[in-house]
Amino acid sequence: MAYGFRLNVEAVYWREAIKHFETAKESVVERDHCDPITNVDSTFKGYSNDDALAPACMAVVCFAICVEAAVNYVWNEVVSPKYPNDRGRKKALRTYHVTDKISDISELHDGSQFTGFSSSEIKKLKELFDLRNRFVHFKEMIEFTSFSSASEVELLLAWDEMIEFQTVSKKAISWLSTCSSLDPEFLEGDFEVVTIDA
Repeated sequence: MAYGFRLNVEAVYWREAIKHFETAKESVVERDHCDPITNVDSTFKGYSNDDALAPACMAVVCFAICVEAAVNYVWNEVVSPKYPNDRGRKKALRTYHVTDKISDISELHDGSQFTGFSSSEIKKLKELFDLRNRFVHFKEMIEFTSFSSASEVELLLAWDEMIEFQTVSKKAISWLSTCSSLDPEFLEGDFEVVTIDA
């Protein structure tokens, strides 16, 4: 006798993203910043200590993995049947960028690309994946900046950016659920880690 087993990785990563997001939120403070190029002073919502960058970084990685897992789930359900053989499907799944997969899904779903997404939201989604890739494939050494300036990483993980990453991730997953059997309930914390189909 056989049964179906699926680890609901989208839900697992969403839960982890929210946990890290909330941890980072506890350390949010107004920070001073002087642009090193223009020498213009400003403020931004950053963190009270460097340790808070760790949960912010983890939230970015988990939001991106969650969205990518949801995209792959829906792409497998909606787009992959269009591929004549398993080899072509696996290659496309492995090599296509996440936003290309979303375009494929969107075109098959309603004939348009990124339905309901503004150009700034598409840009933010791409920024999320670029930042995830930067953290996962980290190649940087020491970044030098003046004492009156925030580092580039601190600005990339600024609280307003984090809110936008969470918002666009949630919107992408909610939209993906309209194209497939993906259940968006996990966005509200209601999910099973494993699905068993007997």
